[in-house]
This record gives sequence, C-alpha cells and structure tokens, in this order.
Amino acid sequence: MKFNSVRHSLCRLGIPTIASFGFVLAVTGCATNSTGLQPAAPRAGDPALDGAVYLLSEPDFRAILIVARRRLSEVLPACTINAVTVISRDKVEAQFCGNDSGPYGSWSGTFTFERIRGEWKVVDQRGGKPPNNERVII
Repeated sequence: MKFNSVRHSLCRLGIPTIASFGFVLAVTGCATNSTGLQPAAPRAGDPALDGAVYLLSEPDFRAILIVARRRLSEVLPACTINAVTVISRDKVEAQFCGNDSGPYGSWSGTFTFERIRGEWKVVDQRGGKPPNNERVII
C-alpha cells in the first residue's frame, strides 16, 4: 500500500517538476565545495589557481595568499606569487618568481603549505635562490 501511494504522489508531481527539482539540486550542489563553503575564485591581481581547485574554499585561498605573500616579502620582496596548485584539501603549493622580470626572475621557487590545526603554514620551500653558476654582486 505504501509503495503505491508514494508512486502515485510522484506521478502527480509530473516530470517537469521532478526535472526542475533535479536541475536546482545540481546547480546548488556545484556552487559549494566539499567543505560546504564557496569555492575559491581568483580575482584581478590574484595568481592562477589550478589542481584540485574544488577542494579549496574561498576563505582558505585568501588565507594561503596572505601567508604566501608575507613569507615572500621576507625572502624575495621583489617577487610575486604566480600560481597556486591545490594538491589536496590540506596541502597546497604556491609558485613564485616564475614570470617575474628583473633581478629575481631566475630565482623561481615553490612554497608548500599544509593545514596544521586549522591554520595554513609553510612546511617546505624549494628554490628562491640563484643558480649555482650565477654570482650575485651587491
């Protein structure tokens, strides 16, 4: 009896209603990521974003940029963050100096970030130094 009444209720709703409900569900499902927050979206002046972007929320992306830019200002102040690659929900890499012209252009490198107790921290830094055959005169 219960099966027939459920089937009858669904039939009364009609195909267009069910289809529109499915469409709304699909659209709202795509508007959030696995954390339930708005997905990261670069703005003008932000670095490129690639990798598993759907795993990174907008607040996390902004927090990573703040930490990356602060760290870069200590290491190579004339460089910028060029790209952010999302590896997992708790691990991200930020490339710097890759497209920069000027004295630091060949000093490109990468910061690796991990979420530790809810905060993004630099856990590794590769590059950011002149090649061994390059001498720097100050």
